[in-house]
Amino acid sequence: MSEIDDSLPILSSLSDAIKRDDIGSLESLLSAKPEILELAAQIWPKDPFIMAYNSKSLCVIKEIGRRKPEIVKMKDQDGNTILHLACATGDDQMVIVLVEIDSQLCFVQDNLSMIPLHTAIKRGRRDGVVRELVLACPESLGILNSQLETVFHVAVKNNNCDAFKVLLDEARKHKKVWKVTQLESNIADMELLS
Repeated sequence: MSEIDDSLPILSSLSDAIKRDDIGSLESLLSAKPEILELAAQIWPKDPFIMAYNSKSLCVIKEIGRRKPEIVKMKDQDGNTILHLACATGDDQMVIVLVEIDSQLCFVQDNLSMIPLHTAIKRGRRDGVVRELVLACPESLGILNSQLETVFHVAVKNNNCDAFKVLLDEARKHKKVWKVTQLESNIADMELLS
Protein backbone atom coordinates (compact mmCIF):
# COMPACT_ATOMS: atom_id res chain seq x y z
CA MET A 1 0.00 0.00 0.00
CA SER A 2 1.22 3.51 -0.80
CA GLU A 3 1.42 6.46 1.57
CA ILE A 4 -1.54 8.02 -0.24
CA ASP A 5 -3.67 4.89 0.21
CA ASP A 6 -2.76 4.77 3.89
CA SER A 7 -3.66 8.46 4.24
CA LEU A 8 -7.05 8.42 2.50
CA PRO A 9 -9.08 8.27 5.74
CA ILE A 10 -7.09 11.10 7.32
CA LEU A 11 -7.32 13.15 4.10
CA SER A 12 -11.08 12.70 4.14
CA SER A 13 -11.14 13.82 7.78
CA LEU A 14 -8.99 16.83 6.86
CA SER A 15 -11.44 17.79 4.12
CA ASP A 16 -14.35 17.56 6.58
CA ALA A 17 -12.48 19.63 9.20
CA ILE A 18 -11.74 22.33 6.64
CA LYS A 19 -15.31 22.48 5.35
CA ARG A 20 -16.74 22.63 8.90
CA ASP A 21 -14.08 25.12 10.11
CA ASP A 22 -13.38 22.61 12.88
CA ILE A 23 -10.12 23.73 14.47
CA GLY A 24 -10.15 20.93 17.06
CA SER A 25 -10.26 18.22 14.42
CA LEU A 26 -7.62 20.02 12.36
CA GLU A 27 -5.24 20.19 15.33
CA SER A 28 -5.78 16.49 16.07
CA LEU A 29 -5.09 15.55 12.46
CA LEU A 30 -1.94 17.68 12.33
CA SER A 31 -0.72 16.13 15.57
CA ALA A 32 -1.28 12.62 14.23
CA LYS A 33 0.23 13.34 10.79
CA PRO A 34 2.11 16.69 10.62
CA GLU A 35 2.75 16.37 6.87
CA ILE A 36 -0.94 15.96 6.00
CA LEU A 37 -1.27 19.51 4.57
CA GLU A 38 1.62 18.95 2.16
CA LEU A 39 0.22 15.58 1.12
CA ALA A 40 -3.23 17.08 0.54
CA ALA A 41 -1.68 19.89 -1.52
CA GLN A 42 0.00 17.29 -3.74
CA ILE A 43 -3.04 15.17 -4.49
CA TRP A 44 -6.11 17.40 -4.13
CA PRO A 45 -7.19 19.53 -7.07
CA LYS A 46 -7.12 22.55 -4.74
CA ASP A 47 -4.62 23.34 -2.03
CA PRO A 48 -6.04 22.92 1.53
CA PHE A 49 -5.55 26.65 2.14
CA ILE A 50 -7.57 27.52 -0.98
CA MET A 51 -10.19 25.00 0.09
CA ALA A 52 -10.40 26.70 3.51
CA TYR A 53 -10.69 30.10 1.82
CA ASN A 54 -13.49 28.86 -0.46
CA SER A 55 -15.28 27.38 2.56
CA LYS A 56 -14.85 30.65 4.52
CA SER A 57 -13.21 28.61 7.27
CA LEU A 58 -11.62 31.47 9.21
CA CYS A 59 -10.36 29.38 12.14
CA VAL A 60 -8.74 26.86 9.81
CA ILE A 61 -7.17 29.67 7.77
CA LYS A 62 -5.67 31.12 10.97
CA GLU A 63 -4.27 27.77 12.05
CA ILE A 64 -2.81 26.87 8.67
CA GLY A 65 -1.36 30.38 8.41
CA ARG A 66 0.16 30.08 11.87
CA ARG A 67 1.74 26.73 11.12
CA LYS A 68 2.69 27.40 7.49
CA PRO A 69 2.89 31.18 6.93
CA GLU A 70 4.55 30.71 3.55
CA ILE A 71 1.30 29.25 2.20
CA VAL A 72 -0.43 32.62 2.61
CA LYS A 73 1.91 34.19 0.05
CA MET A 74 1.22 31.63 -2.67
CA LYS A 75 -0.05 33.14 -5.92
CA ASP A 76 -2.37 31.96 -8.65
CA GLN A 77 -1.59 32.23 -12.38
CA ASP A 78 -2.56 35.95 -12.34
CA GLY A 79 -0.26 36.64 -9.41
CA ASN A 80 -3.12 37.00 -6.94
CA THR A 81 -2.71 35.97 -3.34
CA ILE A 82 -5.64 34.90 -1.19
CA LEU A 83 -5.69 38.50 0.11
CA HIS A 84 -6.20 39.82 -3.43
CA LEU A 85 -9.13 37.41 -3.83
CA ALA A 86 -10.67 38.41 -0.48
CA CYS A 87 -10.34 42.08 -1.47
CA ALA A 88 -11.96 41.44 -4.85
CA THR A 89 -15.00 39.85 -3.20
CA GLY A 90 -15.19 42.34 -0.33
CA ASP A 91 -14.76 39.72 2.39
CA ASP A 92 -13.67 41.98 5.24
CA GLN A 93 -13.55 39.18 7.82
CA MET A 94 -11.17 37.19 5.65
CA VAL A 95 -9.07 40.33 5.06
CA ILE A 96 -8.75 40.82 8.82
CA VAL A 97 -7.64 37.21 9.34
CA LEU A 98 -5.13 37.31 6.49
CA VAL A 99 -3.46 40.57 7.53
CA GLU A 100 -3.25 39.23 11.09
CA ILE A 101 -1.34 36.25 9.73
CA ASP A 102 1.01 38.45 7.69
CA SER A 103 0.48 42.18 7.23
CA GLN A 104 3.18 42.19 4.54
CA LEU A 105 0.62 40.56 2.22
CA CYS A 106 -0.68 44.11 1.74
CA PHE A 107 2.42 44.84 -0.36
CA VAL A 108 2.39 41.73 -2.57
CA GLN A 109 1.76 42.71 -6.18
CA ASP A 110 -0.10 40.67 -8.76
CA ASN A 111 1.00 40.36 -12.40
CA LEU A 112 -0.26 43.91 -13.08
CA SER A 113 1.67 45.28 -10.09
CA MET A 114 -1.56 45.77 -8.17
CA ILE A 115 -1.50 45.34 -4.42
CA PRO A 116 -4.63 44.08 -2.64
CA LEU A 117 -5.76 47.66 -1.90
CA HIS A 118 -5.66 48.48 -5.64
CA THR A 119 -7.76 45.36 -6.25
CA ALA A 120 -10.30 46.31 -3.58
CA ILE A 121 -10.71 49.81 -5.00
CA LYS A 122 -10.90 48.61 -8.60
CA ARG A 123 -13.63 46.12 -7.69
CA GLY A 124 -15.69 48.85 -6.01
CA ARG A 125 -15.02 47.88 -2.42
CA ARG A 126 -15.01 50.44 0.34
CA ASP A 127 -15.36 50.83 4.08
CA GLY A 128 -14.49 47.54 5.82
CA VAL A 129 -11.99 46.06 3.38
CA VAL A 130 -10.32 49.36 2.52
CA ARG A 131 -10.12 50.49 6.15
CA GLU A 132 -8.64 47.17 7.28
CA LEU A 133 -5.98 47.24 4.57
CA VAL A 134 -4.96 50.82 5.31
CA LEU A 135 -4.96 50.13 9.05
CA ALA A 136 -2.64 47.17 8.52
CA CYS A 137 -0.34 49.02 6.08
CA PRO A 138 -0.90 52.77 5.74
CA GLU A 139 2.11 52.93 3.40
CA SER A 140 0.05 51.10 0.79
CA LEU A 141 -1.74 54.38 0.03
CA GLY A 142 1.27 55.53 -1.97
CA ILE A 143 2.20 52.34 -3.83
CA LEU A 144 2.03 52.56 -7.61
CA ASN A 145 0.73 49.87 -9.95
CA SER A 146 2.12 49.15 -13.43
CA GLN A 147 0.15 52.14 -14.77
CA LEU A 148 1.89 54.37 -12.18
CA GLU A 149 -1.39 54.81 -10.30
CA THR A 150 -1.92 55.01 -6.56
CA VAL A 151 -5.14 53.71 -5.04
CA PHE A 152 -6.50 57.26 -5.26
CA HIS A 153 -5.95 57.21 -9.03
CA VAL A 154 -7.62 53.80 -9.29
CA ALA A 155 -10.65 55.10 -7.34
CA VAL A 156 -11.00 58.08 -9.67
CA LYS A 157 -10.41 56.01 -12.81
CA ASN A 158 -13.12 53.54 -11.75
CA ASN A 159 -15.59 56.23 -10.61
CA ASN A 160 -15.47 54.85 -7.09
CA CYS A 161 -16.25 58.09 -5.25
CA ASP A 162 -17.18 56.29 -2.02
CA ALA A 163 -13.85 54.48 -1.89
CA PHE A 164 -12.03 57.71 -2.69
CA LYS A 165 -13.68 59.38 0.32
CA VAL A 166 -12.75 56.41 2.54
CA LEU A 167 -9.15 56.57 1.28
CA LEU A 168 -8.99 60.29 1.93
CA ASP A 169 -10.40 59.81 5.43
CA GLU A 170 -7.89 57.06 6.14
CA ALA A 171 -5.03 59.16 4.74
CA ARG A 172 -5.97 61.94 7.15
CA LYS A 173 -6.11 59.52 10.08
CA HIS A 174 -2.71 58.13 9.26
CA LYS A 175 -1.21 61.56 8.74
CA LYS A 176 -0.55 60.90 5.09
CA VAL A 177 -0.89 64.61 4.32
CA TRP A 178 1.55 64.41 1.42
CA LYS A 179 -1.25 64.75 -1.10
CA VAL A 180 -4.36 65.24 0.99
CA THR A 181 -4.86 68.88 0.05
CA GLN A 182 -4.49 68.09 -3.64
CA LEU A 183 -6.82 65.12 -3.25
CA GLU A 184 -9.46 67.20 -1.47
CA SER A 185 -9.71 69.45 -4.50
CA ASN A 186 -10.33 66.37 -6.63
CA ILE A 187 -13.33 65.30 -4.52
CA ALA A 188 -15.48 68.03 -6.00
CA ASP A 189 -14.43 66.93 -9.49
CA MET A 190 -15.32 63.33 -8.72
CA GLU A 191 -18.72 64.25 -7.33
CA LEU A 192 -19.43 66.09 -10.55
CA LEU A 193 -18.61 62.94 -12.51
CA SER A 194 -20.99 60.71 -10.55
